[in-house]
Amino acid sequence: MASRGKWTDERLDEAFARLDGDVRGLRNEIQDLRTEINTRFDALQGRMEIRFDQQLHVLIVAVLVITIVLASN
Repeated sequence: MASRGKWTDERLDEAFARLDGDVRGLRNEIQDLRTEINTRFDALQGRMEIRFDQQLHVLIVAVLVITIVLASN
């Protein structure tokens, strides 16, 4: 049977310090990913708004042309 080492206060402090560092690093990575995702979504939203505006203009022109054609008959 393997001998179990004693967990002294110093060893526990080292283990928790390592764990704390890992958790902080993970939090930083997650925050970086959130920032990148938000940037990408903002850019996508801007492009979508432009496309919808273009589609609305096309629709308005089409309605006006149809209205003019029907009114002239």
